[in-house]
Amino acid sequence: MMIYNRRGASAPEYAVLLGLVLVAVAGVAASVGGRTVGLLGIGGSHVAVASSVADQPSDQAGGKTALRAPVWDTPQTLGTISQYAPFALDQGAIKTLVATDPQGGAITYAAPAMPAALALAATGTITGTPTQLGAQSFTATATNAAGLSASRSFTLTISNPQRYNYGSSVLTDGQTDYIWSCSNQQPSVIQDSIFYTVAPSGEVPATLPTSVAVAPSSAAPWGSFHLCDPSVVRGSFSYFGTPYRYAMFATGTPLNASTDNSVGVAYANDPAGPWTVAPTPVVANPYATSAWGEGQPSVVYASGSNVLLTWTDGSPTLTRTEAAWITLSSQAGDSGPGWSMTVPWAISGGGLRMTTAAGDYLHDADMSYDPASGLVYAARPVGPYPTAGSTQVESAVEVDSLPLANFLAGNGTWSRVGATITSAQSGAGRNDNPALVRNMDGTLPAGAVGLVDTTAADCISPAIAGCWPASLWTYRLWLTSVSR
Repeated sequence: MMIYNRRGASAPEYAVLLGLVLVAVAGVAASVGGRTVGLLGIGGSHVAVASSVADQPSDQAGGKTALRAPVWDTPQTLGTISQYAPFALDQGAIKTLVATDPQGGAITYAAPAMPAALALAATGTITGTPTQLGAQSFTATATNAAGLSASRSFTLTISNPQRYNYGSSVLTDGQTDYIWSCSNQQPSVIQDSIFYTVAPSGEVPATLPTSVAVAPSSAAPWGSFHLCDPSVVRGSFSYFGTPYRYAMFATGTPLNASTDNSVGVAYANDPAGPWTVAPTPVVANPYATSAWGEGQPSVVYASGSNVLLTWTDGSPTLTRTEAAWITLSSQAGDSGPGWSMTVPWAISGGGLRMTTAAGDYLHDADMSYDPASGLVYAARPVGPYPTAGSTQVESAVEVDSLPLANFLAGNGTWSRVGATITSAQSGAGRNDNPALVRNMDGTLPAGAVGLVDTTAADCISPAIAGCWPASLWTYRLWLTSVSR
């Protein structure tokens, strides 16, 4: 008996039928007239089953399978990103669409109508700086080499949390990165607190920090309004008889301004805290309250209770970087602030250059000592300040090195390490407040120099109405590395 999957047969198909009869008698399988024929043994006889070309468009006799369209892997909900922040730097959403070609070939992507100021590259990567708030939908098409395509609708939420995140300190144990940074607790309120978060080593947290490590308080008058620029290290410290494993130096001011800054210290036995803030600053502002003062501390490294510390000295007439050895050790009943320090000295700025090749000066630098090479490394912003747009922060950062002996003597010439980081690398118009990824004792890990850059949008963009504070809400951390 013959069974077919078509209701009728044309003249050429009768020839096919005859062929099938002959095949059935012989008890074999065959391909006749471009149709695949199989024989099934039923009770000692055979049933031939033929499928039409329309049902099986591939050439089964030639061993080829049917070509299939791409299959989407990316979920339809992409997540949330920040308004005005370069898309490539925002960690809150999926940034690259992915589909799989069943044939294993390459795929190209296209989306004719993307959300305002965003674009989809042929590689599937979303680029641009979003400007329109709310849930934005678009349809993307993935096409394979055979010309077969599949479309999917996606939703991307664009928000403006009116929060910033910058000025980080990063310690690593090789497994986990411990990160402290400056952010505001209340949306749209510009008041710095120090936040804490963790991430797998070599990653930047996907969201803005939510855990406050140290907040401004009247208990520490030197930082009663703003607390920022943390620099944390692990050592063996004692504050009036209480032992501590961690010390955090920070910039603070009692004013709602960027002046009258001093450097203070806090102690803890766990990276997450709680932190005990010393009420007396380590480096107090010696100038008038209208001067910038002392701030942006950096721990070069710690040995026991001894810390090699640097900071920016901003007098009314000069900005430079100073350093001192500080011993964080005191016993119950001791008089004084709870620590001792050597006479500060100025660090050389020799060899530092702006992006214009003019001489630069050393400030706002995060530093770390590398025992293997005997060099001190400094991550620093590179001048000049922009003359338009966001003029309060620099556009580039870089890493430089100086022999420890010269560092301690206050002389010598810095050498640039690797390439200068600009918008070409980060995708952001402004790059500032860099931080080195350091070992728990403050020294530099082996290998490439890990660098956490603070990126920000350049408010010269027509998308941003006004430089301040619109550009402030785009301050985010971005992790990169520099070869040495």
